Amino acid sequence: MKGHSFLRKSHGMILANSRLIEEGGVKFIEEWNSEMGKTCYPLGPCMFPGEIDFGREESSRGQEVINFLDKMYETHGKNSLLYMSFGTSAFPNGETPWQLINIILDMKIPLVFAIAHGNTYENKLPEELRNRLESSELALVAKWTPQQLVLNHPATGIFFTHAGQGSTVESLILGVPMITWPIQADQPHSAMNLTLNLKVAYQLLEVRINHGLKPLYRGYQPKGTKEAIDAEFRQVLKDAFGPDGDAKRKIAADLSKKLRETWEEGGETLTLLRKMLQENFP
Repeated sequence: MKGHSFLRKSHGMILANSRLIEEGGVKFIEEWNSEMGKTCYPLGPCMFPGEIDFGREESSRGQEVINFLDKMYETHGKNSLLYMSFGTSAFPNGETPWQLINIILDMKIPLVFAIAHGNTYENKLPEELRNRLESSELALVAKWTPQQLVLNHPATGIFFTHAGQGSTVESLILGVPMITWPIQADQPHSAMNLTLNLKVAYQLLEVRINHGLKPLYRGYQPKGTKEAIDAEFRQVLKDAFGPDGDAKRKIAADLSKKLRETWEEGGETLTLLRKMLQENFP
């Protein structure tokens, strides 16, 4: 209620998103502000669209990640690698994450696994899987990665993500399709939007638990069994690194171009930014 009161007292609203990503949501907020006689400024995507080259030398580990990507590009080619990261605020519970990583290794898909959440690597990762990852020539595990550099690398073909706001925007502006496993907050909505509306992602459904196993409005009811999880993920990986994934990469590349153009001279976001400054800070 305090937030609602604050919004009513404000002069307007700045959104960190773009109508190219969430057209319906942006339109609703614009109409709501208009009813109150206020202006809404959707100034996303909030990411500098120029050259992506920061983070390369931020740490020796960062350079190690880039060297690994270069090697996978040389040996396996363009769009051959899966980048997996669930951010720093949460990590899926249970054994399912390890089941999925074993499938990636079984299918011999090059993998960069960024495991930045707390002490997940030390305290949760099974020793057998840790040994398998560390001995694999096709896998690299890191507590920190220069994410934008990883996404922008030609070896990277798909981003396995929790569909958090920051990661989603980075992936879209760099033209990388996603496999989504939403965990909390707005992530389920984001994953749905990326999958059904923008068609730049696959959403894992069998990994759901508890209430998430109820029938979905899209006409599917997850089973949530180990066998169902295995079958779904193998099919998603097959699709992601096949013709269907190529089609999603083309859609993502087209969307990336449009998002970048919003910050160019005459683009919507740059125009709105100037309008916001002129109207509120004359």
